[in-house]
Amino acid sequence: MEGFVDTLRRKELGDWGEQLAMDVLGRRGFVDVVDLNRERSNTVFADLYAVGDGRRYVISVKTRIEPNDRYKFQKDYRRHAAMAEKDRRAEAAWLAIPIDKTKRTFGAYFGLLSQLRTGGIPMTNRARAKYECLVSSDPLPSYCLI
Repeated sequence: MEGFVDTLRRKELGDWGEQLAMDVLGRRGFVDVVDLNRERSNTVFADLYAVGDGRRYVISVKTRIEPNDRYKFQKDYRRHAAMAEKDRRAEAAWLAIPIDKTKRTFGAYFGLLSQLRTGGIPMTNRARAKYECLVSSDPLPSYCLI
């Protein structure tokens, strides 16, 4: 039962993160933001599609509770990202959302998959300084029941 509850919590956290990501992308001027999981459940690599500054992106959203120094991708993520890029004629990108439960705030960091060297997104303070910060410390919306 504990494994089921953990899986359910991860799914809820992922769903909240994707909603937060859509909200943040819209506020930061991205257009044509699409939740790809609504079109096809559990799409490979990409959760969202969006256009920013005239560039098309397929975006993997990673949401984690702080502290967490590295947000991992699933196995074969590079191959899956290439499939998503081809399918949508877009660049593979990621959006990391760290959540601070104590302060009830979140951040949002954006980058291209091609800029990463490892199988995850390093989220140390030093690494974060290199990413595009879309949000640094916004209050969590009421739908995030953390």
